[in-house]
Amino acid sequence: MESESLEVNARTVEDAIVKATQLLGRGRDDLQITVLSEGRGGILGIGAEDAHILVSVRPEAALPPEPEPAPAAVEPAAAPAARGGRGRGRRGEAGDEDASVAEAASGEGGGREPPAPVTAEVAEEARNILLDVLDLLGMDTDVEIQQRDGTLVLEVIGEDLGLLIGRRGETLTSLQFVLNLILAKRLKKWSRVVVDVEGYRSRREATLSGLAKRMAYRVQQTGQAVALEAMPAGERRIIHLALADHPHVSTGSVGEGDHRKVVISPRR
Repeated sequence: MESESLEVNARTVEDAIVKATQLLGRGRDDLQITVLSEGRGGILGIGAEDAHILVSVRPEAALPPEPEPAPAAVEPAAAPAARGGRGRGRRGEAGDEDASVAEAASGEGGGREPPAPVTAEVAEEARNILLDVLDLLGMDTDVEIQQRDGTLVLEVIGEDLGLLIGRRGETLTSLQFVLNLILAKRLKKWSRVVVDVEGYRSRREATLSGLAKRMAYRVQQTGQAVALEAMPAGERRIIHLALADHPHVSTGSVGEGDHRKVVISPRR
């Protein structure tokens, strides 16, 4: 392996190095690393380019790597707390995110005070901010103000808007975060505004809710826990809420960061 080189791409150089150590089963000190491109972040992920590195094993480290230990089995997630109290799951089982499912359903923010009511003036201010941001990004779009289940939604309308959504909605989530941050600074108070692109969030929520129900049925039939693929926090919350009242299964989360995933387990 010492005479072979491997090209690795990732969001940052550091991520690419970590990925290379995992692919080669080597420590960082065992690798000869050449940075071919440091990549760039773009604006809200738009125009971003991955970092690109060339990796090879140092000759002095070219010994057979030790076998990796077998991954630990995923334990069933803790069942939700009984109605009438707010249970706080242990990290690695339900976690803080899962303990606040009821708060998420009610529109509260897990310890953050409830958002201020969104008036017509606030809605128009949020729309103007979003239009300014989209204009800075060079996007030819319009924004409609909508209400969905009591939540203000700014619907972006235009052509070729896939860049605004990004991988699994990551760019859309960043755009929404920036909008709410600017809005809160201007208003001196927090108001929750959702940004959507041509109904993407509604379609994605329906897809994830359907997935949750199908996997819950499998767990109920087999009695075995199922771990879903890694998802962003907002998508994991959809799975939790879809199965919050299911009589036969419970949900929890395992993993850290971008690798965090929902586990659906038989209810004990």
